[in-house]
Amino acid sequence: MSDPEGITVEEAILEAISDSDPELPNQMFKVAHRHFTQYRRIGLIADLDKAISMAIKAIDLTPESHPQRTPRLINLSVYWHEKYPRSDPQNVEGLQDSIKASRDAIAALSETYPHRGTILDQLSTKLGLLFMQTRELGVIEENIAVQREAVEVTPISNPKRVLFLANLAAPLTARHQILGKKEDLDEAIQIYHDAIAETAENSPQLLERLGSLSLALSERYDTHGDQNDLEEAIEVVKQAIEVTEEDSLERLAQLSNYANFLGDRYLRTGSIRDLEESIHIFEMVCDRIEDDKVYLDRHKCLSNFGIQLSRRYRRIGTVGDLRQAIQVGRKACKLSPDDDSKSKHLSNLAIILKHEYFRTDDPDVLEEAISVQRKAVEAAHKNHPDIFATFHNLATLLTTKYKLTQNLEDLEEALRLGRLAVDLTPEDHANRAACLNTLAVQLSDMSKKTGVSSHLHEAINYGQKALDATEESHPERASRLVNQGGRYGNLFWQTKEKEHLDAAIAHLDSALHSPSAYDGSRIRAGK
Repeated sequence: MSDPEGITVEEAILEAISDSDPELPNQMFKVAHRHFTQYRRIGLIADLDKAISMAIKAIDLTPESHPQRTPRLINLSVYWHEKYPRSDPQNVEGLQDSIKASRDAIAALSETYPHRGTILDQLSTKLGLLFMQTRELGVIEENIAVQREAVEVTPISNPKRVLFLANLAAPLTARHQILGKKEDLDEAIQIYHDAIAETAENSPQLLERLGSLSLALSERYDTHGDQNDLEEAIEVVKQAIEVTEEDSLERLAQLSNYANFLGDRYLRTGSIRDLEESIHIFEMVCDRIEDDKVYLDRHKCLSNFGIQLSRRYRRIGTVGDLRQAIQVGRKACKLSPDDDSKSKHLSNLAIILKHEYFRTDDPDVLEEAISVQRKAVEAAHKNHPDIFATFHNLATLLTTKYKLTQNLEDLEEALRLGRLAVDLTPEDHANRAACLNTLAVQLSDMSKKTGVSSHLHEAINYGQKALDATEESHPERASRLVNQGGRYGNLFWQTKEKEHLDAAIAHLDSALHSPSAYDGSRIRAGK
């Protein structure tokens, strides 16, 4: 009997049953399952909606003690899972309905139910998707607890256990992004290592796990600064590239990650070779995906490409790099969906526009950069992992505007945002030095504006902290040395003490001989 015929027969039987007949809920569920079976075969959402609505009615009429109540709750959770997340993973209300169905099913299960782990894993998946929409800590906490239970109730001999274990890493990483607890990221990375060790070389899941491990290692480097993590991330992503097919979209995604990691290493070591290779890879990937609409992350690739181009412009001064950076940065923002990536892409574009302002001295360019960065702040969720960076970038732009306009309100807003950025940045975060340097610049400007000496002393204090947190080979170290030398010079003119003049000269001399300095920093140091 075909699905349409079966549905017709079962619905005819249902029509003939009276409302008081104890067989009514059973027949309702038969109709529901017929519609679900047809949905699975031909994919009409109307069938899935009918299956869900009929199953809900059947369960409402099923007594708590009825032996079929639990199986019906399980089936309903499966129906909901097909709709949310599979048909629409961003529908918050739908996800919440689907989550409720899974919770109800789990509550009705016995502790020994053999597929308990699978239903828990499905619930965990939906909680993770809900968290992506709401960024609520309570959602990710439940996600972690549910996924841990899925692992715990699944025997080691069950091949699904390694899948459930690997799925625990993502919510742990998400909680790290909110709370900054290194132990969460450490556990996630160890889970990926363990899962990869149990994954066959020909498994389709090997690529996903290698890619996830490389990103987690990169995140730990970004937030805690251990270069060994960055080096391992580079080696792992190379393995991921090797297991992809030559011209596949999966390879493009891993190449994009590899290029990003090389850009990060350039910032750490100042190696122009890393920067050149990063740009070469991004150019190759972006050329391939420009018109490839199935590549969902092309906006990220374009945004990161723009940043690397702007870094090369700063290093060697090729204006064509900066113009191309602006072009691809604008396109990345245009293509970006309204998710966590939008704020970062807007910030990246604002940074690139700031360099264009420094090149042209065009105040309209600076105003556009500030406007774009304000949009980045608005787009950043309260639990956005890079929220401090959006405040920091706006603070630097307002500081730049103050130097142009001498408007105290701009400097006061910049200083407020600069302090906020430092307060929000973890002590061992790789970008903390930049935030400290910006705050030192703002305090120095405030000292010049107000004549309050305590601002200058505070600026020197934060400037030293910025230098202490900056690697000797970092391309920005020379600029920070120049800034600190200037502050000691200003202090010397106040105190006329030789030690302050000596400190100013020493910092400027160090900047002049810094191995990876931008040309502009060397010129400033030599004046």
